[in-house]
Amino acid sequence: TTKMCLDELEFLGMEPTRTKEKLAQQHRWDQILIRRKLHQQQNQQELEQERIQMRQRIKDLEGGKIMEDLHDVILEKIIHLRQTSEKGEIPEFPTEEEGGSFAFLQDKPELTEEEKLIEEERKKKEEAEAARKAKKGKKETKKSTAKKKGKGKKKGDEEEMDTTEELKESKFWLPFAEGTQRYVDIWQNRFDALDFGQKYDKALLREAIMEGPGGLMAELRSYVDALVRVELANLKAAVERDKVTKRGKKGGKKGGKGGKKGKKGKEKDLTAGKKIESLVNELVWTGFLQQCPKVKVGDYVGAHNLMGAVMDEAEKVSSDQVDDMQKKWKQVLDNWNDNIEQQLQVSQDQFRSMFDKWVDQRKSAGFVLFEPSMSQVRQNTTEYCVLPLGSKVVHDLAPHHNAVLFYGPASSGKTLLTHSVVTETGSNFFNLSPSNLQEKYNNAKAVQMLLHMIFKVAKAMAPSVIYIDEAEKVFAGGKGKRKKKKAADGGKAARIKKDLLLQMKELEPSDRVLVIGNSRCPWEADNRELLKFFTCMIYTVHPDYASRLLLWNTLIEKKGAKIPHQYDTEILAYMSNKYTSGTIAKVINQTLTERRVRRLAQRPLKADEFLAALSKVTPVFKEDFEQFKQFTLNLPLCMRKKRQDDFVKKDDEEDDKKKKKKTKKKKE
Repeated sequence: TTKMCLDELEFLGMEPTRTKEKLAQQHRWDQILIRRKLHQQQNQQELEQERIQMRQRIKDLEGGKIMEDLHDVILEKIIHLRQTSEKGEIPEFPTEEEGGSFAFLQDKPELTEEEKLIEEERKKKEEAEAARKAKKGKKETKKSTAKKKGKGKKKGDEEEMDTTEELKESKFWLPFAEGTQRYVDIWQNRFDALDFGQKYDKALLREAIMEGPGGLMAELRSYVDALVRVELANLKAAVERDKVTKRGKKGGKKGGKGGKKGKKGKEKDLTAGKKIESLVNELVWTGFLQQCPKVKVGDYVGAHNLMGAVMDEAEKVSSDQVDDMQKKWKQVLDNWNDNIEQQLQVSQDQFRSMFDKWVDQRKSAGFVLFEPSMSQVRQNTTEYCVLPLGSKVVHDLAPHHNAVLFYGPASSGKTLLTHSVVTETGSNFFNLSPSNLQEKYNNAKAVQMLLHMIFKVAKAMAPSVIYIDEAEKVFAGGKGKRKKKKAADGGKAARIKKDLLLQMKELEPSDRVLVIGNSRCPWEADNRELLKFFTCMIYTVHPDYASRLLLWNTLIEKKGAKIPHQYDTEILAYMSNKYTSGTIAKVINQTLTERRVRRLAQRPLKADEFLAALSKVTPVFKEDFEQFKQFTLNLPLCMRKKRQDDFVKKDDEEDDKKKKKKTKKKKE
């Protein structure tokens, strides 16, 4: 071709060189190379960024499940090894240097003594055979060199001995073979040499993140290993304590007969010999193991208290400032005239009533602040009930409560929150409410057997929730007529208190069993026993204006309806003040029947349709509200929100102590 001829003439020096074209071509090649390098750097940055994000994503979303599954596998292996051992000893868990759970889970069957002896003899024979071959090889090499020197160049007299040795396998062959096999398994069907825009493979990236010495699996495994080591240490300590107590009991029996009886050990198994399946069938048949409705914590609809922070700051006003405000108000009232009335646009009587209300509010500090918002109720339910009960890792590592009390007015969402805990955690639901106790459990032995069965099945089928409605009847207290009245109200409920307390003491820290109590009048119970049993209390409040507005809109939309004007919903929210969330839901269900929902197209929904049902339900009266307020404010500081008065009381108590010390010193 013409180009080839020109290239040949240029090579021979018969044509001038084409430097411009060559420089332009070289420039194009350089630009292409720069673009490829830049594209390569961008892909590398994208890969590293995705590696970090994917690792964090896997750790957040799947880390807990992976750790929980690994923890269960390790515990199963420990239980199996302990059961198969002759003395029932707890197996040793490898240290981090020895490989931890990775080495522990390797299935290496232990050899018997005969197999160990056979293995040692086989190793000795192999070593002796290798030493004999090495000596023989040295002798043959010496003979061959001597023959070559002595006989020199004789041909045909004797056949030359074949001294060639077999070639050993190359040390470089194994890496080449592994690399080739890895390419065939991973890259052969994925790599496309012509696709320059090929991105990273997510499956391979995930595998690289999870596996390897610095992988995420190794990190999660280290956390689980640390937890298992702590659990094994606690288990060994408990076993040692049991051994010591048994020795002490034996020594006590050998002593004198007149001594007092020692403390009882663990409770005797009243259902020994019965399988868990038979106990479950009996509890289902008697109605104590039930299936609860599928609801979630988010179904407890309510808004945040946006004025909470402002009210907190208002409560922190010092007593001196309050006194100054009272003096100023009194000055205005003493110097009242027409000019003041025109400026304030209120009469003197109205201003005086406003002042009296303000003084009453300051006297009853915490008149609103003692109530949490409905959003805080959801948050506390999640933190104290759902997370510890639903996650084995959280239950073992974080502090948790074994008994939680929901208290509040009737239809305020206590039962809904209990059912939501069961649904969110996938727990079994045991109903131990007084209304669920039946006639055949009318004596002490029957009640003891019932409690024993429920707690035994609950621990075996964890996580489990034991529900006690009307908990104030179980812990009824008081003296005289009050005690008789509460015992009559409680009926069978009061009989389960003793066995309930005993069963709660038998719970181990690792048992995922939660007792949830509900109460609409907790002040009727023995306050001391109630606080001793329920270590956490959550107040289910009646909704404020923002929560009521959200309730009306949400529940009406769930029915498939909608009020055309927003101000109508605001009026309903204002009119339903002091009504609980369950009462509002009941009003909506009574009004929006199936027939009314089908006729929405012909007749649109109006706000006044709810007034008839709203007029038939009862709100939370002021007396009940005051009782809930007083009960909440009398709770220990660890169970409620701290108020400004608590700090003032603390300062006063410290001052009183100092005064008493001074008076004692003076007397001395």
